[in-house]
Amino acid sequence: MLQSRMMPERVRACLMAGIRFALLWHQQGGRRWKLVFQRKAMRRALDDLS
Repeated sequence: MLQSRMMPERVRACLMAGIRFALLWHQQGGRRWKLVFQRKAMRRALDDLS
């Protein structure tokens, strides 16, 4: 599966996106417990956007 040309690039892009999200989340005052306890409110807000 990783032998295909595009797969390592996709994995790398996903990892970098996760790291970027974590950094931005932390910079905006987000904490791990906030994410755990406010998960439903965040889901509702995302559903309202779509």
